[in-house]
Amino acid sequence: MVTPSSPQPEEDELQKAAFVLPQVPPREPAWGVLEVLALVPVSFVLTILLTLFILIPIFVLMALHGTLSPGAKPPLAVFARAALPGQALAYLLLIAAIKLVLARRGRHDFLKAIHWSWPRPKFAVGLSGVAVIVALVANAISSHIEVPPNAPIFEMLKDKVVAEMFVVFGISVAPFAEEFYFRGLLFPALQRRVGTTASVLITSLFFALIHTSQVANSLGPVVILLIVVLFLTIFRARTGSLAASFVFHVAYNSTLFIAGAFS
Repeated sequence: MVTPSSPQPEEDELQKAAFVLPQVPPREPAWGVLEVLALVPVSFVLTILLTLFILIPIFVLMALHGTLSPGAKPPLAVFARAALPGQALAYLLLIAAIKLVLARRGRHDFLKAIHWSWPRPKFAVGLSGVAVIVALVANAISSHIEVPPNAPIFEMLKDKVVAEMFVVFGISVAPFAEEFYFRGLLFPALQRRVGTTASVLITSLFFALIHTSQVANSLGPVVILLIVVLFLTIFRARTGSLAASFVFHVAYNSTLFIAGAFS
């Protein structure tokens, strides 16, 4: 009597594989370009609402103390004192909401999802040094470019409190929020759709255009900013580290503030 031979291991694996559904690779990044662009109007509306929430009590106190006459236009600095914390709160709420959305999409490690990996200490120091040099060169070039003296940024900085708030905002909140949005969310979403080169250009151009109102739409400062941001976005693309571009951004902004204080 002949005993039937047992199935070969290869046949067992094939039979098991026939009942296993193919694994769909996770979508990287876990968001699309339209979702990222939709955050702009949401952030704008949320900032306005939070600013008004802060601004209305200030107007009431000014009216009670007689520093604001009925029908008079409040100084621009008053709006800035409310807008900066309002914008910071809007950023915080949006980042928290995005973290929750990513968790629901299976990206429980928020920092890993946005490619936040701290650079090595030596590399971070060298990167900061490069940022300082770039900032000094940009500041030297900007000193030869005429900017309208009534630019909103100059009007706001005449107020000491606004200037102090702007420094804190510019070296902490703004670098993180801007890197998170432009090179953490927008850049990888564009990179998947149009490739690295086009995504670098689009991300940098969008960043520069967002800041045009601060310098009264003056072309010179916008061009300088675009060149710096191109450098920063290329660096983000080459290293793949959002934290590295954040370190560069903080060092760059800090140098500009220090240079501005001495000048």
